[in-house]
This record gives sequence, C-alpha cells and structure tokens, in this order.
Amino acid sequence: MIYDHINNLARYIKPEIFKKISSFLQKLPSEDGKYNIDGDNLFAIISTYNPRKFEDCRYETHFKYVDLQLMVSGFESIWYCRPNKLMRESVDIEKDITFYQKSDQGVELPITTEMFMLIFTDEGHLPSVGSNPDQKLRKVVFKIMAQMLH
Repeated sequence: MIYDHINNLARYIKPEIFKKISSFLQKLPSEDGKYNIDGDNLFAIISTYNPRKFEDCRYETHFKYVDLQLMVSGFESIWYCRPNKLMRESVDIEKDITFYQKSDQGVELPITTEMFMLIFTDEGHLPSVGSNPDQKLRKVVFKIMAQMLH
C-alpha cells in the first residue's frame, strides 16, 4: 500500500499509466459509472455516495487489480489491514473481490482531494468510511491490472 500526496503519484506508477490517468482526470466525466481507459488493463469507476460507518463495512482485497483511490470532493477514511489478520468470508473471482468478516483491526488513513491510496492485490482495505452520513462524497477508483505495475 502506498499513501501519499497526489503530487507524488508519478513516483509510483509507470509513465505511460500515469499519463493515461492524468489525461482522464483532466477531462473527468460528470456522470458516475465505469469508464474504459485501456481495455482490461486500466479503467476508472466514478461514484457519488454517502459515507458509511466503520461498523457497517467489511474489509476487501482484490487479486487481479490494484486500486488507485482518489477523492474528487469530500473526504473519507480508508482502513488498511494485512489480510493475514482477517477471516475470509466470501470470494467472487468474476468481480475480483474477496470480502472478510467484520473486524476492528487496521489503521485509519484519511483520504482527501490532496491524498491518494494505491492498494496492491491482497492488501486489505475498508473504504468509504466517514463521520457525517449526510455528506455527499465523490471518488474515482482506477483499476490497474497488477501486471501493468511490474
């Protein structure tokens, strides 16, 4: 997992991927949805939502895609935990997600419009947590094929 200021993103991903992500962000669509950037190698999911309480969420991991999570507006907390401290609940290979039983393990990291979180495969994360359930949040999650980063 990498947690850093948005100005440092280029340090962590290949220039060709960074260029595609930057180009997408410069023309960020106003509609929520899934946006194809480079076939199955890179796509974006834009969502507008209300934050959830920590106790209403479950940790998740992925095995095919790395998540790059960026806030467009608002702020949330993403909790991070190594999956060896979590109990697997369900696996959906087609949707590239494993869920874990509720757990109070982990470290809370605030995600604002100035920060990003790059979450590698098999790293437990619990996104979309906030203290104000009436606040509207907007986030883009880039899904990057793990092999593209190596």
